[in-house]
Amino acid sequence: MMPGRRSRMDELFAAALRLDPAEREAWLQRACGSNNQVRAEVGRLLSQNEWAEQDGEPDAQGRASEETGSWPCPSTGHLLRGPEPIDHVGARPVADSGGFSPSAASAAGPQRHPTSEVELAQARQLGPYRLRQPIGAGAMGEVYLAEHRFLKRPCALKLIRPDRMRDPQALERFEREVRVTATLSHPNTVEIYDYGRTSDGTYYYVMEYLPGLNLGELVQQHGPLPPGRVVYLLRQVCQALREAHAVGLIHRDLKPSNIIAARRGGMDDVAKLLDFGLVLPAMTAPGAHLSVEGQIVGTPLFMSPEQAASDQELDQRSDLYSLGAVAYYLLTGRPPFSGASAMAVLVAHARDPVVPPSLIRTGTPEDLERVVLRCLAKDASDRFSDAESLERALGECACSGHWDPDRAARWWRDQGRISHPHRAAAAL
Repeated sequence: MMPGRRSRMDELFAAALRLDPAEREAWLQRACGSNNQVRAEVGRLLSQNEWAEQDGEPDAQGRASEETGSWPCPSTGHLLRGPEPIDHVGARPVADSGGFSPSAASAAGPQRHPTSEVELAQARQLGPYRLRQPIGAGAMGEVYLAEHRFLKRPCALKLIRPDRMRDPQALERFEREVRVTATLSHPNTVEIYDYGRTSDGTYYYVMEYLPGLNLGELVQQHGPLPPGRVVYLLRQVCQALREAHAVGLIHRDLKPSNIIAARRGGMDDVAKLLDFGLVLPAMTAPGAHLSVEGQIVGTPLFMSPEQAASDQELDQRSDLYSLGAVAYYLLTGRPPFSGASAMAVLVAHARDPVVPPSLIRTGTPEDLERVVLRCLAKDASDRFSDAESLERALGECACSGHWDPDRAARWWRDQGRISHPHRAAAAL
């Protein structure tokens, strides 16, 4: 295919992704004119993108996903509806300036979409950012690899879908995510660069580009991690959580795909925590973490019993349970509980004893297993009291010295430095 034609198709594809799906076909007919071949090819790319969003990629066990969504509250018995069933743990993954509120956009009028060559070129520009290629998509929007026109700095730009801009709850979550993340400055939390709104009312924010793999991808592609590497990565996450918890925030959606093992500052295996879209103040009143009609928001495979039950106050120990579930997955290659439905998983978290990791993966160190099982205690009072205590316990494990920056660099070098752009959009 000629480079000019490929560039043209990329522009059409990127512009079409920003439209409501119901409007795409008519827009493509206008934009492509008599070039039926280009229109058919862009249509094929859009169909593939929609299929990937809907179906995901099943794992070897055919289990259901790490997808964030709204789930029925066990205590109220509301029926499961809306979001997809959970499938594999590494499914599609996933901040403010200017003095405006995205919540006000719900009353905005109809969008004007690009129809000319000039407008198509502009569609790949958002303020000072040039969109390079789509690198992720979710229910609420897309993430693009982008570049600042003047700084020439690569970045990840997260858009909210036009059809979701009419949803006040979606806008509230998008705004909360960017504002909360922008207040955090720990090096193990994803950094927010910018926040803006285009002339057609599209909201976006810009974050650091993280070459690497999320922890779900890491396990899927390379199997369970060595215990020392698990400790190395999770101690960094504890440090990010320590800052968030200190200012009264609980994440509520800790899972493998929300943690990136990235290359930053010339170092490998730098853990980066992202997606603060579900964050709430600590000691939130019972029921406040429910969405419309009693639906629980979160990811069942890694959700604490009290978050699933909805009848208890949530504090930082809920995040520590979820981080323990992530540790369990990294050590064994599977979450602590699975089931045929989201409800079955939620019930298991609240009721069933967890199988010790050493019974699934021989060679799991006893001291590390004790730390993980304490995180997974049903009663929050039996867990570590805070992220600092958990980080200290992980550091005291005998395997804590078995992974370091030099070992991380050698591992990535031996793998040919496999790297994917991070997929923060999965949690949208």
